[in-house]
Amino acid sequence: MVIGLEIVLDLIQILILFVMYSRISGNSLSRYQYILAIIVYYVSGFIIVFFFYSSILSLVSYLFMPLFFLIFSLVISKNVSKYLSIFYGLFPVVLWNLLHRSITFFILPGLGFSNIQQISHNKTLLTISALTASILSFVVPIVLQYNFEILNKQQNPREDRKIIVFLNISMLIYYLLVQIFSYLEVMYRIDALLYRELVVVIYIIIFLISLNILDRNLRERIQQQLSEQ
Repeated sequence: MVIGLEIVLDLIQILILFVMYSRISGNSLSRYQYILAIIVYYVSGFIIVFFFYSSILSLVSYLFMPLFFLIFSLVISKNVSKYLSIFYGLFPVVLWNLLHRSITFFILPGLGFSNIQQISHNKTLLTISALTASILSFVVPIVLQYNFEILNKQQNPREDRKIIVFLNISMLIYYLLVQIFSYLEVMYRIDALLYRELVVVIYIIIFLISLNILDRNLRERIQQQLSEQ
């Protein structure tokens, strides 16, 4: 019963990330595309874990989610600039990861789960945390009124392109660092919790500042276009 619930919650979590991708990119997906994307996601994940988890290439399994969404975005968004496809593919996953890590590192301990090992070994708790992070990652851009869909509908100035490229590189570095530390903890029993927490806190600041600058530039440009009409 518990395993079945975990599977359902995990499916909902991944579906929300695909919906979020569709919303921020403006690339509407059909019901068939959603179903196919989820099937390919889980089949690919199973293959990666089955073949790589016990080998020296097991780090690949820790980077599976961003790699999948990155490839998915590049395939789906064929008519979009590569730097935007990368941004649209990584943004949902990185925002989700930041929220998920924040919940497990800072919120759950405040609710009585004082031992991080207690949290990391509780599959149901992690699934609920991941689902909560998915819901928040969908809601937060709406609350902050981010409208990055417009990026693929207009010619972006050099300054905005530089911000997006910076975000792309920083998102890749963030995910790589935090997952390498997770990999070292699991595979080599190295206590890297403090480093993971620092990476999350520092990148939340960098991420939000960069997004707010990009959003401000978009708003100012839209306002200027409206005033010129």
